[in-house]
Amino acid sequence: MLAMRLPEMKRRLFEREQRLLAFFVYILKHHDFPFA
Repeated sequence: MLAMRLPEMKRRLFEREQRLLAFFVYILKHHDFPFA
């Protein structure tokens, strides 16, 4: 059972990480940070 759901869980985690990364890049592009 768990093995069948594992790909779905990993896909959801990957999608969440992609959204976080996209948000971070958006912030960097639209704001002037001292370290940017």
